[in-house]
Formats: sequence, C-alpha cells, structure tokens
Amino acid sequence: MGRPPLFTQKMTNAERQRRYRERQARNGADKEDNMASVSQLRASPLPTTRSALEASRVLKRRPTILDLIEPIVIALWEDENFTKLVDAVVDSDSVEGSTDADDQEAARMIREYAKSNRHPEVAKRNLKTLTHALRLVLKRFGQGRAQRVNEPEPQIEALQEAAQIEPPTAK
Repeated sequence: MGRPPLFTQKMTNAERQRRYRERQARNGADKEDNMASVSQLRASPLPTTRSALEASRVLKRRPTILDLIEPIVIALWEDENFTKLVDAVVDSDSVEGSTDADDQEAARMIREYAKSNRHPEVAKRNLKTLTHALRLVLKRFGQGRAQRVNEPEPQIEALQEAAQIEPPTAK
C-alpha cells in the first residue's frame, strides 16, 4: 500500500501526511488558475450540414477489409447463387467441385458487387484477399464451413413433436 520505501525504513504517518498536504496545496493552486482559464473558453460551432458533420468524424482506426466486406456479404446473402456457393461444407456438395473454388467465385461476386455499388476499397482488392476476408466474415456470423460441418442437422420431426407436446397443467 502506498509508495515503496525510499530507504530501508517505511514511510511514517507524519511523512505521509506532510506529503499529502503538500500535494493538496499544489493541486489547489493549480485549480484556481484553471478556474480562471475555464471561464474564457469558447466552444467551436457545430457543423451546419450533414456532410460537414460526416467530414468532422474522427476514426480511432481505419476500417479493416473485413469491416468493408461484411455489409456486402449481408447484401448478397439473399442472392441464390451466392448462397449456393457458401453453403457447401464438403467438396462433393460444392457448386464448382471444390469449396476453395466456390469461395473464389463468391469473392468474385463480392468484387463485382463492389464495382457496381461504389465500394472502391473492395473493388481494387485481389481475389486471394477477398476469399480470405469472406471466410473470416462468415466466421464472424458463425457460418464458416468448419463451424457448420460438425453441427447436427435439425430433426424436423423431433421439433414438430416437441411443439405438439402440451405443457403440464397446474392442479
């Protein structure tokens, strides 16, 4: 507790109190100086337009390629061709004969979507980068191939039977 001793002896209560009072006196003098300068501060005016507000946004970090691809994957999710490409978990179920080839075709679809919908950061990326990013984005949503390969298929009859069972009634 407190600072480590400077010498072999521990700090006494009197020394601790003296240092505390000196620190409070220094901070109190600083606070009085700060109070005078606070009254002179002026806030900068707020941006008047939406575009000015967006231009003043401060990013803590640049968005990653995953952050850029995620909304595109969401937009393409209901496209039947895209869904077929990312659905297979083994090569025998894939559209192109290989899950890797399916991922590249899905990445090509992402790049075409990016070109047509003004996403230049994504449109200029190569297929290898887009393929890798697609796999990671799918993992973010829990839909990666490795995540889905070990999931049991839902038993539709068991779910229907469970829905038909009536809960016990209170007597």
